[in-house]
Amino acid sequence: MGTMILCAPNGNAIEGLEPTDIIEVTCDISREGCKPHHITNIPESNLEMIRRVKYYERLAARGIVNRSRKDITECLTMHPLVGSYSLASKLTDEYIKLNAPYIGDWRD
Repeated sequence: MGTMILCAPNGNAIEGLEPTDIIEVTCDISREGCKPHHITNIPESNLEMIRRVKYYERLAARGIVNRSRKDITECLTMHPLVGSYSLASKLTDEYIKLNAPYIGDWRD
């Protein structure tokens, strides 16, 4: 039916990512569904950045679902824009403190 750029589950479009990681990619759209294009020749430095961000996203989701300060601190530590445990810990504490009326109690 056509081709579109969509946010879709990775499947096996980008090797080295989880099949369930959501990626923004060109997809073939048909009545059977959406099939992401396979992407090759990603420079190693770019692929490493993608892996880190996807790891961050998985940990962030787990941390939110489990209300885990430890997971949120770990995910921020891995994020390329934070990259520091001490900064991640401060950001986590501040976020939980400022949003306590909306997010309730967190463990660890």
